[in-house]
Amino acid sequence: MQQYWVKKSDNKNLILFVLGWASDYGCIEHIDINGFDTYAVYDYTDGFDSLDKSLFEQYNNITLMAWSFGVYVSEQITKDLTISKSLAFNGTPYPVHITKGLEPKRVSITIRGLAKNGCTEFLKRTYGGAYQKMQDIVEPRTTEQNVKELELLYTEAQKEYTPHINWDLAIIGSEDLIFSPKNMTTYWGLKGQVVPLPHYPFEDPQYIETLL
Repeated sequence: MQQYWVKKSDNKNLILFVLGWASDYGCIEHIDINGFDTYAVYDYTDGFDSLDKSLFEQYNNITLMAWSFGVYVSEQITKDLTISKSLAFNGTPYPVHITKGLEPKRVSITIRGLAKNGCTEFLKRTYGGAYQKMQDIVEPRTTEQNVKELELLYTEAQKEYTPHINWDLAIIGSEDLIFSPKNMTTYWGLKGQVVPLPHYPFEDPQYIETLL
């Protein structure tokens, strides 16, 4: 698990981004909101561990913004933190599940396809119209690295556990080509808000600011 301070100053508010598969802190580096520091968690190739709460002692408020598989990872790594507000983007706490996330068989087939054909086409579907801007950020990782990370997430996400986060809001992209909007809507119920977004939800910093 990789961790990175995108913005660190004397602010008392923090946005904690827990990102999805095959991503990098660069995909949220352009989000610079007045009064908020920014911390990113990403790349679970070697697994994930609970975040060290001493890193965040200066903050009065921590807003969690979890994306895709990061929704599941957040449930595993934030148990020692006091979260003021929690937002899920295009994911659920059960990312590998026939009705609550991605169908397990489909993920297995995807892993084999990525290993054979590479990740470019899949990443284009992930980032939608933002792909050209994100290309230099997401492409440098090798196919082998991306496949290894997805294999780990696929395995870990199928283990039984009980979610602990009381999510305040779930953003569901109606144009998501990765996670089924239908499955996400079924899982989140009234906490879900359907918006016209692709799987990648962070292109517009102003939109993110409205959610704080």
